[in-house]
Amino acid sequence: MSTAFNYVLYQVGWFSCVMGAAWSHPWVGTAMGSITLATHLTLAERRWEELRLACLIGAVGACVDGLQLAAGTLSFVSGGGLVHWLPPGWLLLLWMQFAGTLRFSLRWLTFQPRLAILFGATGGPLVYVAVSRLGVVRIQSPQWQSLLVLSALWAVAMWVATWLARDPGSVNPGRYRI
Repeated sequence: MSTAFNYVLYQVGWFSCVMGAAWSHPWVGTAMGSITLATHLTLAERRWEELRLACLIGAVGACVDGLQLAAGTLSFVSGGGLVHWLPPGWLLLLWMQFAGTLRFSLRWLTFQPRLAILFGATGGPLVYVAVSRLGVVRIQSPQWQSLLVLSALWAVAMWVATWLARDPGSVNPGRYRI
């Protein structure tokens, strides 16, 4: 039950943030995404550990997307950061929401570092291509080079994220109090 609820909660938050940015209302999406993150944290049995992980993964995301912005391989159309090299708030919130899946619906990935690296190297760029089609992000030309850099950064980010999410003392997945 917790795994399915976590997956749905993440999807609602993800679509809220992305579509808010796509429709030029990034703060509406950020507000909705904040509600889904708050719901996750409120219902999680180990909420302080989840909050800590969300902040750490948010920092990882700031580095990954900040490096892309600094390198000029990505630019965001809607809801740009307060500082030109920082990703927009809605994107940092997506990273924090993603952290909420690592002990729940993506727990299977947490103890498989090679698979996490492969997941990041392929999944990260695919997501950015998809949101670029919605007009949320621009992937700079030559696109293949930008995607290659993004793939490498996401591979490292997924390894770091799953390492941070490991809880060797527990074989049980995250649980909600519902």
